[in-house]
Amino acid sequence: MDFGTIYSNLRNGSKYLNSEDVYKDVQLIWRHWCKYNYKGDYVLELMTSVKKKFMKHWIAANLYCEPTQKTNGKSFMFMLFLINVHSSLDHTSFR
Repeated sequence: MDFGTIYSNLRNGSKYLNSEDVYKDVQLIWRHWCKYNYKGDYVLELMTSVKKKFMKHWIAANLYCEPTQKTNGKSFMFMLFLINVHSSLDHTSFR
């Protein structure tokens, strides 16, 4: 799973029924980054920063989060905005 796939799924309306579905795929991205990168790797440090910022805006938009984060599932337009950040990243810096 990657942000490009999530973005395509949101634009096509082909997979997600609500923000919980999107949230689960985003959480899968975080888990994979931790699983396939090593502590101290620049990419992992960068992704940790992206996750922190993403979750700050996700929670502020009152979108679905795990029950301990006390939000509900709304606002697909904001999800599109956040996922669209993917298309503006300079992917050459990851190589």
